[in-house]
Amino acid sequence: NECVQQHIPVAGINRQPTIPGVDYVCSDNVAGAELAADQLLRSGCRRFGWLNHSPSTWAGRMRGEAFSRALDVERNLAILACPEEGYTGGFQAAALADEALEGIFCANAQIACGFLDGMRQRGKQAPEDYQLIGFDNTPPTAQYSYQLTTLHQDVAAISRQTLARLQER
Repeated sequence: NECVQQHIPVAGINRQPTIPGVDYVCSDNVAGAELAADQLLRSGCRRFGWLNHSPSTWAGRMRGEAFSRALDVERNLAILACPEEGYTGGFQAAALADEALEGIFCANAQIACGFLDGMRQRGKQAPEDYQLIGFDNTPPTAQYSYQLTTLHQDVAAISRQTLARLQER
């Protein structure tokens, strides 16, 4: 608010500010969640999980709401709340997850990597025992030990768009 009042350009990244005159740039969270739902459905999954930390970020909430809408109302969706953020939260959530879940979409890649390791500790392997999709495509997701399916978030493009918005203002 102070920056806007002082005519200083402000842009939010991956969150939608409610302040007039503030731009925002983010990934297409809705399209990403729809892609994840479609992939899990095409893989034959019937019992789904949405994994996120509570309280969530704006982007995380958008992804979860869109994932829920993308799944048919008849589908079984479990909301899994990570007790902590990031890798640790995902690891801890694996101990709480219903083993019958077949397709799990995670709010971000850190949570997904933690969940994957937590499930391995329980003797469950992806993709043999369940399907897992993350969001962000951070470097660890490509490592041999993870090879995680994840939606790409183009940080460089988001940065360029944000700078362009700020320069326009």
